[in-house]
Amino acid sequence: MTLPFSRKFMLERMLRADADYDGQFITGVLSTGIYCLPSCKARKPKPENVVFHASPAEARASNMRACKRCRPDDFQGGMDIHGQRLEYLLTTLDLPEIRNLQTLAAHLRVGHSTLHALFRGYLQTTPAEWLSRRRVTAACEQLVLTSAPAAQIAFAEGFESLSVFGEQFRRWTAMTPQTFRLLPTGKGICLHLPEGYPVQAMLEQIGRDHQETTVRVEGRTCTTGLRLPGGDALLRLTFQHCRVSAELQRTLPLTAPEALTVHETLIQLLGLRTRPTRFEAQALASPTRSRLIRERTGLRVSLSADRFDGLVWGILGQQVSFKAACLFRRRLLVRTGTPLAEGLYAPPDPHTLWALGATELQAATGLTAARAALLHRVSGLVAGGHLDLRQMELGTAARAEYTLTAIPGICPWTARYVLLRVFGFQDVVPSGDSALQSEAQRFFGLSARPNAPQTEALLAQFSPYRSLATLHFWQQFAARAATKPPGRHEPSGRAHAASTT
Repeated sequence: MTLPFSRKFMLERMLRADADYDGQFITGVLSTGIYCLPSCKARKPKPENVVFHASPAEARASNMRACKRCRPDDFQGGMDIHGQRLEYLLTTLDLPEIRNLQTLAAHLRVGHSTLHALFRGYLQTTPAEWLSRRRVTAACEQLVLTSAPAAQIAFAEGFESLSVFGEQFRRWTAMTPQTFRLLPTGKGICLHLPEGYPVQAMLEQIGRDHQETTVRVEGRTCTTGLRLPGGDALLRLTFQHCRVSAELQRTLPLTAPEALTVHETLIQLLGLRTRPTRFEAQALASPTRSRLIRERTGLRVSLSADRFDGLVWGILGQQVSFKAACLFRRRLLVRTGTPLAEGLYAPPDPHTLWALGATELQAATGLTAARAALLHRVSGLVAGGHLDLRQMELGTAARAEYTLTAIPGICPWTARYVLLRVFGFQDVVPSGDSALQSEAQRFFGLSARPNAPQTEALLAQFSPYRSLATLHFWQQFAARAATKPPGRHEPSGRAHAASTT
């Protein structure tokens, strides 16, 4: 392909790191085999080692690979350059050196207000919450992987005092550091629930699949299947006053990494990643918005206990009813899953689904050929390490959505469902969801059901907590559907499964 500028001009733009020419040509470095955007901030190569290409595809055809700093493929695909830079900088942080938000802002070379805008816009959280969660996660690993004293770990991870460490640790883990260290024993696991935690509403949300494939709720007890490297297991949760006790049913002892997985599963399932207090305060400030939460204060988003299982839910729920999605999933697990006690199954394994093949997946589940092919394709990407769900969760919301929708067959609704229900981003609107649209029409008193852009605009007033607002709309829709007289049917348009999955 013909380049639009002279070599001399492109060298000048590259040496000046001129972002105005990003997307107009690609810089290739012969000595490293890497191609970049003109604006890349990496050390500039010698001119004699530079070649220019018209596109990333042309550079790849010359056996070059994309720069991990400026991410030229993402830019060509529509990724925001500011989001790319934020991701890169955050992956290079030495957390113990980031003592406070001022240090974080200085590292990112931005002011206080810009720091908050970047985190809200791209990571859908505050800088303080992001930093606190990262530190606690690192401390959790050290507590179960080493014998270092808790105080030593706290200061090594950048906490300014033991009181701050204890407070933030309990906030993110619902445990004390001392009890967390006992997790590998698999005994006496107890999480303290926050004040006002709506046990019954959360149990209804956790046990929403009435096929009871991987989760069963009976009274104030919840039993779920877990997929663990050392052997799948059942985890039984018993809800008591202000706490939940967990009992793992497996003969083999837990390894330290498995103990971390069990705890993360509990936090995800119980919706303890985020607090609804700020969202509820925002809603209560408006007579209109307050109607949304009046009967469901304290509600949290119960996230998928297993990331791949959550992605499977999203694929099975595209353009079908929730009832149909549940049936597809049961058939899938009966054919491919690990049977556990009490008729439950461990969540699906990507390697197993990939090995089965698209034709067999279709025959086993009753999916369309296209949907079975998509499920097989995604299973292969996850099994092969080409789709890292954990890393997507730690990156920006824009990158996660872009990565998912770049997979042929995954629609925007599925991508946003995964962002909301699997990764836990706080400001997501699956605007093509028919249940959400129907409930928005009723709630706002509209004469017709809003389309996707109109739904997005209506929920803008709940930003930056639109994920929680979406959950409340879904819960209202589900409650009304449960009380409809015989003969009345729920809408079955695109992604209706999201109203209850």
